[in-house]
Amino acid sequence: MKITSKAIPRLFFSNTFWEKVTFSELFSESKGKNKQLTYSADKIISVATMSWKEASVDVREPYLKTYNFLKKGDIAFEGNKSKNFHSGRFVLNDLGDGIVSHVFVVFRPKINMDMNFWKYYIHDENVMGRILEKTTTKTTMMTSIVAKDFLKQKINIPALKEQKKIGLVISQVDNLIDLNKKKVDQLRNCKKLTLQRLFSVEWRFKGFSDPWEQRKLKELYQVYSGQTPSKKDPLNYSSTGTPWIRTTELNNYKIVSAQVFVSKAGLKGLHVLEKDSVLLAMYGGMNQIGRTGILTFPATINQALSAFEPNGYINPYFLLAELNVRVSEWKPLAASSRKDPNITKKDVENFMISYPSLEEQKEIASSYKLLSKLIVANEKKVDELKQLKKYLMQNMFV
Repeated sequence: MKITSKAIPRLFFSNTFWEKVTFSELFSESKGKNKQLTYSADKIISVATMSWKEASVDVREPYLKTYNFLKKGDIAFEGNKSKNFHSGRFVLNDLGDGIVSHVFVVFRPKINMDMNFWKYYIHDENVMGRILEKTTTKTTMMTSIVAKDFLKQKINIPALKEQKKIGLVISQVDNLIDLNKKKVDQLRNCKKLTLQRLFSVEWRFKGFSDPWEQRKLKELYQVYSGQTPSKKDPLNYSSTGTPWIRTTELNNYKIVSAQVFVSKAGLKGLHVLEKDSVLLAMYGGMNQIGRTGILTFPATINQALSAFEPNGYINPYFLLAELNVRVSEWKPLAASSRKDPNITKKDVENFMISYPSLEEQKEIASSYKLLSKLIVANEKKVDELKQLKKYLMQNMFV
C-alpha cells in the first residue's frame, strides 16, 4: 500500500502510525447475483439488523435470482437517512454467507482484515460521515452510493495487529451492553408478571386473606390538574423556581429532576403538590396517555396531567403500581374521545381501583420498588457502558 499521510489516535495499544489509503486498496464492488439460486429464502439477510430475515411468501424463485450475494466479512450500504446517519451507513456482515436485496450495494474485502474492528469502524458516523456525504446521491428519505466515487476516497487504517486489539475491546464492551439489556428485559418481564399476579389477587402475601375494596379515585383523592403559565411573560419562569412537570418527564417511576421551573409569579393559579404525589398523563398522544410518575420533591404540573397527593388510605407506590399495571384500560376511553385522543379529568375521577389493607399495600409497594430499583440500576449500567463504548470509538479511531 502507498502511504500518503500518517495519523495516530489518542488511545492506542501500539504507538504506530495509521496509514491513509484509498478504499479501492481495501475493497472491490461485489456484483455477484443469486442467479443459480445458490441460496434460498432462508438465507436472506436483513442489513438493518444484521440478522436472518423471515422469508416473505412473495419472495419467489425468479425474484430470488435478482438478490446480491453478501458473504461474511462483506459490507453493504444501507441508504436510510436518520438522525445518527445523515447519508446512510455501511453494515458489515458478521452473520454468515447469504443474500440481500438488489438495492444494497455490496463491497468485498481485498486484504486480510479484522472483522470486529471493521464492524465498528466502517459503521462509525464520525469516520464515514463526510466520506458518504461526498459519494452518495440523495432523495427525500434515502441515499444511493456511487461505487466508483466511494472507492476513490481515502481512510486511515491501523496495522492488522492493532485492528485485532481495538476490535476485541470494543466488541467486549458491546457484548456487556447486550447482556445487560437482556437482564433489563428479564427484570421487566419479572416485574410485569409479579404485578399482574399480585393485582389479580392470584398471589397474596402470607397473613393476608381479606377481600380487596373498590372505590372510584374521586372517593379517595382530590384529583388535581395543572396549567401552563403564559410563555409570553418571561417572568413566569425561573431557573431556580418551583419544578413544573410535563408529560414528557413521566417515566412510570420516580421523577428525580425537572427541566422547567416556574417563578413565584408563574405559580398564580397553580397548586404545588407534595412529595410522593402520583402523576398521570391525560393526553399527549396514545404513547403518553396513562404514563405515570411519582414526585421525589414538591412540584406543580401542566394541564395534561392529573395528580393524587398522598393520603392515609392508599400507599403512593401501591397506587403507582396499580396504575402502571392497568395502563391499557385508558386506551379505549382515549380512542373514543375525539380526533386528538385524550382522557379527561372526569375519566380519571371515575376510574375504579381495587386495594387491600394498608399493611398489604405496603408489602406490594415494597416489591414494586425493589424490582423497579433493580431495573433502574441495570438501565444505568447499560447507559454507562454505552458511554464507555462511545468514548473508546471517539479516541481509538482516527
